[in-house]
Amino acid sequence: MAHAAASPRDISASDYYSLPVRPIYKDYPRYHPDREPPGYLPSLRRREPIIVWDDEHRPPLESDADWIRAGELVFNAPVLFFAEDDDDKEHARRFIAQTGDLFDRDGVSPFSTYVVRTRGTVEAGEGSCRECHSRLLPDGRVIRGRIDAVYQVVREDGSRGYDVIDWKTTRSETADPLQLAIYRVAWSELMNIPLNQVTAAFYYVRTGDIIRPENLPGKAELVRLLNG
Repeated sequence: MAHAAASPRDISASDYYSLPVRPIYKDYPRYHPDREPPGYLPSLRRREPIIVWDDEHRPPLESDADWIRAGELVFNAPVLFFAEDDDDKEHARRFIAQTGDLFDRDGVSPFSTYVVRTRGTVEAGEGSCRECHSRLLPDGRVIRGRIDAVYQVVREDGSRGYDVIDWKTTRSETADPLQLAIYRVAWSELMNIPLNQVTAAFYYVRTGDIIRPENLPGKAELVRLLNG
């Protein structure tokens, strides 16, 4: 049951802009204990904290590429921190066995990183957007992304399906159809429906154009293309 005391409420603009800015710190790969370079954690403890984004620091925001890189910073920025003060690799192996933590083909966690917010202390950073929007493939590769929008549609023949939309803000209409193909297959498998019930398109915000690439590859063709 909904409870009024626990319901969200709007705050004023002045309250919103008075909230403290959460700084984003430079982060470092978190390795599986069997793949971690010798002396890695002690070397991180000797590093000075580096803030990459707060009220006084920020990345350049001049070009589309700058904005993409800045978005990646925010996407990957953790919001939860846990002290990593145990260098016992056997303990780390037992912890991974209990939690089912996953690592990519290079032995690096796709979902969490190490952060130095205070010299001498290494923390595991978690709770970033990539935790929910990354997938580890069986061969150890990582796919990161987020589908912008999915609409349920009724087609002219009365059948129902889904339309996957990816919004684009670039000036040129040069998006890679492979991105849509991946989203389309992913939504088909997530909803457990035939691929032919899922369509996909790019929506270019600057022009209002909707582009629907033809002959998007299915799963088998995608696997072949991604495997080179």
